[in-house]
Amino acid sequence: MSRSLNSVNLSGRLTRDPEIRQAQNGTYIAKFSMAIDDSAPDGQGGYKDDPTFVDVTMFGKAAESAQRHLRKASLIIIQNGRIKQDRWEDRETGQKRSKVYVVAHTWLFAGSKPEGQAQNGGFPQQQQQQGSFPQQGQAPASFPGVGGGGSMPPASNFGGGPNTPDDDCPF
Repeated sequence: MSRSLNSVNLSGRLTRDPEIRQAQNGTYIAKFSMAIDDSAPDGQGGYKDDPTFVDVTMFGKAAESAQRHLRKASLIIIQNGRIKQDRWEDRETGQKRSKVYVVAHTWLFAGSKPEGQAQNGGFPQQQQQQGSFPQQGQAPASFPGVGGGGSMPPASNFGGGPNTPDDDCPF
């Protein structure tokens, strides 16, 4: 019997502050929505914004961390998520209903801080001292909390470069 692949990686901005609650067993649950930016031709030689909005749920330590660090407009990367569908019957109409969302297992900051967030991006001071996250277009010297502390290879090692059109990028 074969198994299906259910893996999600996303990058986008929170559209609202996370809603945090605690289950009866003490597990934290965080829910929020993300806007994933995209653009489409507008038919007049230009492009128009065409965002996709995705609901996200986190549990446990990821949810606790989201409560402390994430705010509306935070730019994050969701790693190792999965798609989940809830199904139920509407009590008033009796119609079958469903909702698809992403269950996120890990997340990372992916850019500069939104207005109103702490200068260090919400990280405790000791973690900020271990290394810093790169600004857009910069390669980091090392990532804090990631084993090895190695540096990223130049962009040319990935088959891209300064003259590579966005359409040719694999991500």
